[in-house]
Amino acid sequence: MKIKHLRKLLSQKKPSLSKVELKQKIKEAIAELQSKGKIIQSGKIISLLNKTKSTPQTTEQMDTEAPTEEIEESKSTPQTEESKSTQQTEEIEESKSTPQTTQQDWLESNPDGITRLFVGNLSFKVTEKTLKDHLVNCTHVLFLKDKETKAFYGSGFVEMKTAEDAARASKLNGKRFLGRGLKISFAAPRPGSKWPPENKYAVKPYPGNGCRKLFIGNIAFEAEDEDFTTLFAECGEIAEMRWLTDRDTGEFKGCGFVEFTTVEGCQKAAEFSGSEVKGRQIRIDWAE
Repeated sequence: MKIKHLRKLLSQKKPSLSKVELKQKIKEAIAELQSKGKIIQSGKIISLLNKTKSTPQTTEQMDTEAPTEEIEESKSTPQTEESKSTQQTEEIEESKSTPQTTQQDWLESNPDGITRLFVGNLSFKVTEKTLKDHLVNCTHVLFLKDKETKAFYGSGFVEMKTAEDAARASKLNGKRFLGRGLKISFAAPRPGSKWPPENKYAVKPYPGNGCRKLFIGNIAFEAEDEDFTTLFAECGEIAEMRWLTDRDTGEFKGCGFVEFTTVEGCQKAAEFSGSEVKGRQIRIDWAE
C-alpha cells in the first residue's frame, strides 16, 4: 500500500465501495502505512513522515468511523505543527509559483504594458467625466463619432495613467455601466500615431486666492440657464450666472461666467470642462 492509494480512498466523492467497506479499506491502509513507518496517527490526525516532492500535502485528518462525506470535508483541516515543520521547504517552493501580490496579477494580464484601451457598447448618456470616474485613473477619452454627422458610435478609446490601471480597468469587461455591458480590450496605438490626443479642454491648475468664479466658453446658442444648473447640480449652490452679449445687437456671444458660493464647488465644476451642453463641448477656465 502506498500513500497515494490512501489519498485516492480519501478523495473518492462517489466511492465504488459501500461506506462500511470503504472505512475498512481505510483502516487497513492506515495500519499498513503505520507498520512501514510512513505515517503516524494521533487521534484523528494523520501525519506523513516520508514526504516526496510529488505529494505537496503532508497531513490528512480523518475519522474512520465517519461517513465518506465527512472524510472528504476533513481534508481542509489546518495542519499540525509537526506536519508543518516536515514540509517547510516544499511550502516555500510552492509559494514562489503562486502570485503573491495584485501587481503580479496586473503584469500577467498586461505583460506588454499597454495603457490604451478600446471601450465599446457605451450608453449614449455617457460623458467624458462619467467614464473617467468609472475607469479610475483614466487620463484621456476619445469618443468615436461619424465624421460628417458627428453621431456618436457608442465606443471610443481611453488612456489610463499606468499599465496597472489599464489591467485593472480591463477587468470591467462585461460589467454593466449606465445600463449596458461594457466591452473593454487592450488597444495599443499604431506606430507613428499621435496618442494620447491633446486635450484642448483641460483646465489649468487652480489659481488659489479663493477663486469661486469660472469662465464658460463655446456655449451653444440654444443653451439655457437650466442646462448649467443641471450640469453643476452636484457642485453646490450657484451664486450667479452672467452671459456675455454684443453691446450693439444684444446677441449672445456663446460665453459667460458662473460663480459658486464655495471654492470646493467651483473646483468640482471645473472638472466638467469638455462636457456637452446642447450638442457642444463647453470650455471652462478660472475667471479670477
